[in-house]
Parts: sequence; structure tokens; C-alpha cells
Amino acid sequence: MRIASGSSRTEERTVGPGRIGTAEYYREVFSRLHGCDVVIFESVRSFRTRLLTTSYRWVARRVRLGLVTQGKELRLRELPARLVCADVTAEEFKEHWQAIPLRQRIALMCLAPAYGLWLYLVASRESIGKRLGQEDPSRSDIQRAERAPGFEHAVIGARDQKLVSCIKELLQQKDVAQTIGVVYGARHMQSVLHHLMSERDYRVSSSEWMTVMAYGSDG
Repeated sequence: MRIASGSSRTEERTVGPGRIGTAEYYREVFSRLHGCDVVIFESVRSFRTRLLTTSYRWVARRVRLGLVTQGKELRLRELPARLVCADVTAEEFKEHWQAIPLRQRIALMCLAPAYGLWLYLVASRESIGKRLGQEDPSRSDIQRAERAPGFEHAVIGARDQKLVSCIKELLQQKDVAQTIGVVYGARHMQSVLHHLMSERDYRVSSSEWMTVMAYGSDG
């Protein structure tokens, strides 16, 4: 999606890539980012986040699905653009994580690998795709936020704040013509669009669909 403002020389290209998809999909994402001057990306280097993201990394190992992870296939460092990590640090994530009640933390750490194993055994491209295709928070997402607001803040809220803060800083360079690519999870794009369209009068100039994965190709 391309977003531009008549009062600014900066254009935003937002890409909300799924954590998992086909190699062809990530090559298409890479090609669309190639013309950017700056690329903002997400990355929290923490054993906690690695454990929480077990599910999609394990699913990608299921050969019959023919899928790869974003981290493995989307090689941002090969882009000519300046790369900016607009995410919380490991220490910041740890601080937010420790605000979650201990019982919930233990449950999350235990359930994440179990869920990953279950997906590895039973998931299909279609079941994965339906989850990735939810642009708005699902009912289960809302219920989770109500039951565990600390988790929602650590994983979504705090990182949204860091992302928007980074975009604000880049947009202060009003006299510089630049194209900024934003590579972040789809759930975070809601905050980006709200900031740009509600607070900075940006408008969508164009948008295109990309196929993350085709169904019926599970081997």
C-alpha cells in the first residue's frame, strides 16, 4: 500500500508481511521495497520472543506445506535502503513482559511450543492463510486482550508506540524527498495508518494485493 500527502515529499510504502509464506511471496515483497530510501522493520532479539514465535517457525519445517519464514527468506540487509529497526529492545520487552502476572507468563511460555507442535501436525495452508487474512482483530484476539492486557501491551501496544515514534522522527525531515518502507506485522499497521491518515493527512494513493500462499498446494 502506498500512502502520500500533498503537503509532504515523503511517501510511505506499508507492507504487513505474514510471519510465514512462500519464497515467491517474499521475493515480491523484496522487489517492492527495493525502491525505498529507508526501510523500517521489526525485530526483538529475545529468547522470550523466540519461544513465543515457535508456532510459525515449526510449521515452516513441514516440507509438504512448502512455506518459509519471513526471517529466513526476506533478506532486508541486501536492500540498498537505509535500514532502521523501529522495535523495542530486548531489555524494554523484558520490562513489559515482567509486568504480566507470573501465572500468565508461565502459561504462555508452556502453551506456545505446544501450539507450535499441534500446528506442525495438523495445519494446512488454508488454515494458516485464514489466520493471516484477518486484517482486524479477531474475537479471540479481543478476548485475549481483555484477559491479559499486559500481554497485549508487551506484544502489540508498546511496539506500536515505538514504531509510530520512529515514523514521526523520519517525517520531521520535511524538505527531504524520500520513500519510506514499513515492514511490520499486519496487526501493527492499524497504528501506522491511524497516525498517517488521521494526524498527518496522508491518503492511500494505491494498493495492490499479493498472494502469500496458494491453497491446495499442501503436497
